[in-house]
Amino acid sequence: MPAAIAIDGQNLLFLVAYGVIESETTERWTWFIEKLKVAIAAKSYTIEKFNWHMDRIKEKCPAAIAYLDENHPYFWSRSKFSSHCKVDYINNNLSESFNNCVRKLKDLQIVDMHEKIRQMIIKKFELRRKIAMSMEGRIIPSITKALIAQSKAIKDCEVLRCANGNAEISAPTKSGALFMHAVNLENKTCSCRAWHVIGKPCTHALVFIVKLSREVQMDDYVHDYFSVEKFKKAYSTEFNPMTSKHFWPRVDLEYKIKKPILRRNPGRPRISRIKGSDETGVRKKKRCPECGELGLTSKKCQGGLTARQKRMLSSPWKHI
Repeated sequence: MPAAIAIDGQNLLFLVAYGVIESETTERWTWFIEKLKVAIAAKSYTIEKFNWHMDRIKEKCPAAIAYLDENHPYFWSRSKFSSHCKVDYINNNLSESFNNCVRKLKDLQIVDMHEKIRQMIIKKFELRRKIAMSMEGRIIPSITKALIAQSKAIKDCEVLRCANGNAEISAPTKSGALFMHAVNLENKTCSCRAWHVIGKPCTHALVFIVKLSREVQMDDYVHDYFSVEKFKKAYSTEFNPMTSKHFWPRVDLEYKIKKPILRRNPGRPRISRIKGSDETGVRKKKRCPECGELGLTSKKCQGGLTARQKRMLSSPWKHI
């Protein structure tokens, strides 16, 4: 089930389109991607900073550069991001979230599956429509709150005001290197390109805005993508109610559509996705059957006291 997933101004999952294909082949995925005209991209916002990070990697491990150039030519290109879409995601978390929502529906008949997904979408729209109606102000409150929290956490940045709306911001990196960026409040741009790409003031712009807090309002420098008006418009679609399939007209197509040939993969059928190496999660500690200690196994057990014996020794009644 290929799907195109986006996020709204509230940072909530927004299903753009989905489809059903007989198998996940290159041909079918190419068809789906061509229809949606999806662009792939990823993490530095400028080409200069991208090259700077790559040089640091080359200094630490030259072999890593050869590997990245060969295996990740499309995953290191946020610097090529267009500013039309105010999202800078470079992972597939959105698609994984959608797959988790429809995981239990994939075993249904195709008509029933579509019906369940349709009902799920309607419920989401209705809930978020109520959320939108309760919002006040120009910018979504959660966005403003996040920017205020981000501005309070900024440290060690210096502001050199050049004009009314222009300034040079000196900001140190985690490695200790000092970068200087040019911020223009009137054009809502910064030389780091982050503000231009994501539509929200970057760290450098926030430093300047906070310095001018008596003269300007932070909400005035957030893109309309994150406005309450746009959020309401995103969920203003009205759905036509439908009857159950028992009331649908029967149509004679003069031919029968056969179901696709099932190709069972070797091994046990997998429902959940394969987690990455960085998604191990928190494992539950096992208890040793010999001594009762957590985190030990019978092979690693040194033959110490059992948990019951330790409780007996620590009991206040042991001397009675």
